[in-house]
Amino acid sequence: MSVPTIPFAPGVDARFTAPPGWAVPAGFDPRRGHLPDPAWPAAPDGWEFWAAPPAPGRAAGFVASAGPTRLALGGILAVVAVALVLGQVRGDDGATDGVGSCWSAGTTDVRAVGCDDSAAAYRVTSVVDSAVSCTGPAGYLEDGSRLLCLEAIG
Repeated sequence: MSVPTIPFAPGVDARFTAPPGWAVPAGFDPRRGHLPDPAWPAAPDGWEFWAAPPAPGRAAGFVASAGPTRLALGGILAVVAVALVLGQVRGDDGATDGVGSCWSAGTTDVRAVGCDDSAAAYRVTSVVDSAVSCTGPAGYLEDGSRLLCLEAIG
């Protein structure tokens, strides 16, 4: 009984594919010196022992296989997500808190106000844990356990 022969791999990235009837153990790779068992049958004529590695980036294949309905639904969901994010960033002209919010400049009653409100004097640029992180000339506002770094409006 002769030992089946395996051609050389076309490249280091090629993946070995065993023919039918070959009970190859896990990790079997002829490039590492593994030899076929003489009891294994001959490979079918024209058998490709080596497969090309998967091409990087399946995005184009995914888009082609997704179909127009899925692409349209994905596009609608993306538009809704962007609208929600922009609504959070821009605010809705009402009083909010956090980055992008506006605050009045009263000496005893500092409060969140709409950024288009005539009482708006400061806009929050960041929310931090330490006052030294607020480097702007307008300083910061303590809001509970948070520190709101401020910039003057106008």
